[in-house]
Amino acid sequence: LKERGALAACQGTSFLKEIPKPFYYCKHETTLSSSSGVGAKVRQIEQDEVLEVLEGPKKETFPPTIKAKVKATKDGATGWLVIKDRTGETMAEADTRLFICVQPIAITDNVNIKECKVIRKLAIGELFKLDEGDDAKSSEGGVDRIRGKACTDDAAGWITLKGNAGTLYVEATKKHYTALAEAPLTKSHGSSEKVRSLEAGEALEVLEGPKEEKAKPELRCHGRALLDGAEGWFTVGSSMATWTMEYVCKASTPLQDGLTEGKDLRSIEVGEKLVWLEGPTRDEAAGVLTIKAKAKKDGLVGYATLRSKEGTAYLLSATR
Repeated sequence: LKERGALAACQGTSFLKEIPKPFYYCKHETTLSSSSGVGAKVRQIEQDEVLEVLEGPKKETFPPTIKAKVKATKDGATGWLVIKDRTGETMAEADTRLFICVQPIAITDNVNIKECKVIRKLAIGELFKLDEGDDAKSSEGGVDRIRGKACTDDAAGWITLKGNAGTLYVEATKKHYTALAEAPLTKSHGSSEKVRSLEAGEALEVLEGPKEEKAKPELRCHGRALLDGAEGWFTVGSSMATWTMEYVCKASTPLQDGLTEGKDLRSIEVGEKLVWLEGPTRDEAAGVLTIKAKAKKDGLVGYATLRSKEGTAYLLSATR
């Protein structure tokens, strides 16, 4: 069998088929990370970027995502938040310094009840956040007092935890979290539609969950960005498509003789096709991505903008 194989090779039989080198095109902004599994973010891949495949695709599994339905204390905004993403990054955590008011109690400017002034009353259901440090607690005269601020309006001062007669005014809460970083609050569990962005430090009431959401296996590729040579791993999914060198005009835009402040050669018409020659390159002055291309209909070569700063698509890759 070995001899037959060697003879076949000598007679010119091809055992390997040459195929075009694979490239991917970014349809929606996504992440370039340092490993095929859970890795640090290298940078964001911009819309319209092109990446050369160096390795893959290969199937990877990821840890579950933890989500919860929450209500922001500041304005009552309600939605779903990723508490911990599949990379292990924690967006919010249970806050042991948060207390909830169960009986109305005064916020005062002084730890000494006899010498203090009332700032305002803390209402039932309001959250109060304990300040850091040992000096934020006091048990003088048999009354437990803490210093902090109300989460609704940042009114700062001292409150009583429990009176000397045993009346409980505030208690530690297990259903409240604090946002650790800016994160999107989305309308529903599986939606990407944003209610608003949560700010780091915001107090959140958990209405449902937290619950684990198993991540589906993903196809991952190791690639190199043509824009700046950055290397990393990306997911082959809805955000990425197989790239071709042919571009189609979706909105009329000029074909210019230079990359920055070039003169217009002519307008590229809607539906017209161009063949990629170089790029994408960033036009720093205009803040857009451009390519050098050759118009199919007349062979004219020039530079064209892929998309406006406002998001209007001029040229799109005729993705396979």
